[in-house]
Amino acid sequence: MTDRTRDASPPGRGMRICDVVVAGSGLAGMMTAILLARKGRKVTLLTRGSPCLAISGGCVDVLGYMDGKRVHGDPLEALQTLPASHTYRTLGKDAVVRSLALLSELCEGEGVSLAADPGLNMWMPTVLGTFKPTYLAFPRMDKDVMEAANSVIIPRLPLKDCPAELALRGFSEVAGVKGKVFLGSQLDHPFGHGHRDLTQLDLARHLETQKGQDWLVKGLAPCLRRGAVLLLPPILGIDRHAQVRKLLEGELSSPIAEMLSPPPGVGGLRILGALRRAASKAGVRIVENAEAVAADVEGGACAALHCGTSVRTSFAAREYVIATGGFLGGGIRAYPGMAREALFDLPLKVPSRIEDWSTRDVFKPQPYAAVGVAIDGSMRPVDRDGKVVLSNVRFAGRILAGHDPAAEMCGNGVALASALRCAEEVGADV
Repeated sequence: MTDRTRDASPPGRGMRICDVVVAGSGLAGMMTAILLARKGRKVTLLTRGSPCLAISGGCVDVLGYMDGKRVHGDPLEALQTLPASHTYRTLGKDAVVRSLALLSELCEGEGVSLAADPGLNMWMPTVLGTFKPTYLAFPRMDKDVMEAANSVIIPRLPLKDCPAELALRGFSEVAGVKGKVFLGSQLDHPFGHGHRDLTQLDLARHLETQKGQDWLVKGLAPCLRRGAVLLLPPILGIDRHAQVRKLLEGELSSPIAEMLSPPPGVGGLRILGALRRAASKAGVRIVENAEAVAADVEGGACAALHCGTSVRTSFAAREYVIATGGFLGGGIRAYPGMAREALFDLPLKVPSRIEDWSTRDVFKPQPYAAVGVAIDGSMRPVDRDGKVVLSNVRFAGRILAGHDPAAEMCGNGVALASALRCAEEVGADV
């Protein structure tokens, strides 16, 4: 036993008992909790703080690159050509397809629309003047919108991290949009120049007010032209994104497209808000600032998770889903020559030489990034011989072995598909 995994003890004072405990409130954990709660399970979701969605652009990647090369054609079909050891091959294409549809349906029900280009990746404009591949995104966040327009206007907003000149330089060299991208009006600071530097989040909140909408309409009016698309950072609101977009496009009589930008992640906050509203409606109990730090294990099963809050609290359930992330999320810990899963102290397979944990080509998948928990067909952790080591624990999301979210742009797809698989497997037993 380690300091994180202890012999089980009977439920005592402070113990919270439910059907399923989900540790981790990122895309994988949140979706798992919602799907299980919708099946009538009593679910407790433990979160230690804001998930990665809070700093993401809100796009849903499935597979953007393979071995450093762009995926051309249908990324869902490309899943079949990945190595047998890849996480997607364990989860199955069907789970990916169904989970994407479920996310779209869930978000739509909460007023957040996600668009796709069936059979293809979308190419999303960024504030750097580049394009990023993704599968699901907010409406009019695609290169096709820019190519179809007579001209693309990038207004100069008072945002330090999103200079319009930088985007203009990049897009001016891209086939399909070259020669049709122009700088627009310089908008005044909406709060006065004594205010701190603005972020996209500041403007997104401001545009959910009448005063903010009036400020933007007045500032953009001088740069409008027939057949033009206005290209903005993600500032068209958060909780009222769809209404703000519709209102402003009506006022300006011009379509508005958004670009991906650095954090804070306005787009990710839109999706996170939709998920939180759906979780609340489904009856998920969310426990804030509750990081799972230890587990009771007895007879190859988890008996309880313990959280390192100011008042130590324990949570017992029949089933557990662990979606605590990888190295950066704290779900995996590295030691000299080894890596271990942080909560149950499970040993993880890594290259024998530390020099082999990474490669010189930063654009190719990195061996360390694929380190994670190996699972069986029921999403339970297995040892090197394929034997299940925790019978009532399942893993989802970034913590799974066999994929590199950064190099392959596949993290969201893995998170969603593994959440669906976990919900189905747990639901069959609870």
